[in-house]
Amino acid sequence: MTAQKKVSVILVSKDRPDYLRDALDSLVPQNRYIKEILIFDKSEDQTKASRIKEIADVHSAILYTRPSIVNTSTLRNEGLVKATGDYLCFLDDDDYLFPDYIESQLTFLQNGTSLVFCNYITIKHPQHPLQLNQVRDKYAALIKVRRWTAALGFNHSVLSIQRNAFAFIASFIPIIHGAMFRKDALEKIRFSDQMIFCEDLHFWILFYKNNLTMAFNKSVLAIYRIHENNWSSLFSARHNLEFYMTLKKEGAVSGKINEFILSLKIYKFSQWGKLLNPSEKHAVRYSILKSFYLLPHIIRVLPYYIGLKYQNYISRKSLR
Repeated sequence: MTAQKKVSVILVSKDRPDYLRDALDSLVPQNRYIKEILIFDKSEDQTKASRIKEIADVHSAILYTRPSIVNTSTLRNEGLVKATGDYLCFLDDDDYLFPDYIESQLTFLQNGTSLVFCNYITIKHPQHPLQLNQVRDKYAALIKVRRWTAALGFNHSVLSIQRNAFAFIASFIPIIHGAMFRKDALEKIRFSDQMIFCEDLHFWILFYKNNLTMAFNKSVLAIYRIHENNWSSLFSARHNLEFYMTLKKEGAVSGKINEFILSLKIYKFSQWGKLLNPSEKHAVRYSILKSFYLLPHIIRVLPYYIGLKYQNYISRKSLR
């Protein structure tokens, strides 16, 4: 592939210069494809903000300083407006990309696809700097499982991303920096400023709702980094419930399999109906019962779900 600087990287940061340095270092081997790096920093600590500016300068990134109260969705939307690349990707300041991430993702986008998700691993690694070779060695078994379950779980046409994007998203749980986009596909799509959690999942559903073409890259190309100072440590089942209820109210999900999965998700995260009012509980239970004949289709993705649970177990165990 001819190297052309056509990719804009949009990154939101706050008070985490050490993590940010790791994230930006992961872009260095891919500079031949990167047109610009846009960093929106909302740090409250001025010492850390100064360090972030120094790091941004080293990486020739464009730095925008914003108030700490501005939420991440708003800043990502601003990045979508300011970006000038033909292709876009997001990168949180505490996450990491494999050296071949951009090149591999571009092979899908240059064939006309609007959005491509890559496979990824979740790790708990609070130390700095993050060394990719160490991660590869330590999580070799996990990476192998991720590749295997991705191939096994999503080679079935009934649950393929092309035919059934919500089923894919609900099972796979794509991460924000695990996706790349064609910029022209985002003209009418923005992050919800009203959502603190699950704003990225809501974002994916808008792609589905607008009938944009999606693809899945089975290669493990990104690292989702869990530590005590990120939002994931605060995430709860109630936040999941709020997200899926929002999708239902917005009518963002259609199709029998999609609606069945959505009802199952709502029922599960509402503590099997305990957090729903009587009419909501009745509607959800009725939706599940009338579509129960679809369950065999959903079971076909079970190997991937088991692989995901195994991944989370390995990630937690690594800190003990």
